[in-house]
Amino acid sequence: MRKFILIIFLPILFSCTSTDINLTKYENKSNKLDTLKYNNFWTAMLCGFPELATEYTKDKDKLEFSSALSDLKNGNFENAETKYINLLNNSNNDTITYNSKIILEQILIYQSKWEKYFNEFKIKNNPDSLEKIRLLYPSFIGIDETKNYEKEFDTIHFKIKKGLITVSLKINNKEYEFLFDTGAQFTLLSDKIADELNLKRINYHSVGLTSSINTQSDIYTSYCEMLNFGNLTYHNKPCVISNSSNLKFKFLFYTFLSFDGILAWDIIKNLDITIDIKEKMMYLKKPKALQYHNRNMFWLNHPLVKLKYKNGFDLLFNFDSGAMNSEFYDFLLAKIKIDDLFNDSERIYGVGSSLKREQKVIPKISFLLNDNSLNFTNLKSGVERVNNFLKLDGMIGCDVLLKSSKLHIDAQNGIFDIIID
Repeated sequence: MRKFILIIFLPILFSCTSTDINLTKYENKSNKLDTLKYNNFWTAMLCGFPELATEYTKDKDKLEFSSALSDLKNGNFENAETKYINLLNNSNNDTITYNSKIILEQILIYQSKWEKYFNEFKIKNNPDSLEKIRLLYPSFIGIDETKNYEKEFDTIHFKIKKGLITVSLKINNKEYEFLFDTGAQFTLLSDKIADELNLKRINYHSVGLTSSINTQSDIYTSYCEMLNFGNLTYHNKPCVISNSSNLKFKFLFYTFLSFDGILAWDIIKNLDITIDIKEKMMYLKKPKALQYHNRNMFWLNHPLVKLKYKNGFDLLFNFDSGAMNSEFYDFLLAKIKIDDLFNDSERIYGVGSSLKREQKVIPKISFLLNDNSLNFTNLKSGVERVNNFLKLDGMIGCDVLLKSSKLHIDAQNGIFDIIID
């Protein structure tokens, strides 16, 4: 059984030299097809292209695995769950059962199926009580979480602080400032706020939180009796509590940014959100299922966005609004030859700590998002996160969001789009 670490990656804030980006309309409408050739079935799956499965195999279990991954990309979590459970219980292929387990874990967490998660991933010969303490999420079993939309549409103001977005969140009718962080999986509160609200601490986990600079700290699981973000209200909303020092950005002894908590994807996914940078307004709508066939975003461990390189190669980037700068991962270099790549090192400042990191730098590179071109100067390398089946090419940070006029994200319909004036 793998040791589970909560996927709350706190953001990278500052580095010595920043990546620059400008956004332009993409004039070439030729829409080149992806001509990248994958070595085998598993390479195509790891790159997020289950639709290519029949080119590499006729094996029934492999085709079922690819079908489940297609369901996940299309937002059909229930169908994907059923297929992965079937493979986990019936396939004789160890690679299929191993990868099915990795993806199934994330699917059950996404759907808040805590009891089913516990039953699938507990160690069978250990007492249930011990397993519920050891595993992170089963501590939420029995919490009657509900959500409702007070109205179809709402607007809220947001602030931009040090290149990041903060929003107002109400918990038990008290207002707090939270980081808007699509890269965090689970909403988090500082222990100071938890004490002020008299939140019940359920279970303790010694290494439950990992930051973007790989520092680890302890957390408690808990829940908020009432949590409100715009037109969306939760009752008995599961959350986690961490030391307030983990929500502070420091240089030496000086704290230059702090907030009360992190508003994560577990809440963001339930809204259709348009972010207007110029007006500093978020427009929040109750999501409605659309017959939208050009989905360019899906979720597996974090929100993933489809980009294209100029030669037509399809790429996958995760979207992390809690990270100041976009970055690329080493896997990108296996697809695209960069002749003028160079090495650099710099100090990265994150929540509560900093580190010096060696980085590769791409002087100039552009990616296509729908009808827009994301043009980067000095795009730096980052470290891809663990506990993910897919191999990603990079990360879209808050710098892209702040350079756009508006950003539209709708998890239910798989929409990720930017608008340029």
